[in-house]
Amino acid sequence: MTVVYMLINYNMGFEEHVIDELKRIESVKEIQGVFGMFDVLVKIESSEVKTLDQTVLMKIQKIKHIQLIQTLIVYEQE
Repeated sequence: MTVVYMLINYNMGFEEHVIDELKRIESVKEIQGVFGMFDVLVKIESSEVKTLDQTVLMKIQKIKHIQLIQTLIVYEQE
């Protein structure tokens, strides 16, 4: 299982729109509002890296009113 965390900034006043769009994406497992430099933390899980690529590139990056995304890919420790 591959896990990706995304830190997202969106245009002020569009929180509900962005969160509603994120909730529609199947591989999005958690959405948390955060304080600080970013507005929301999103956890994405998939058994296939290709699915994650499509989720990030084709779905999340195309959501209107998102300004900035920081993507963090979790690596497995043995």
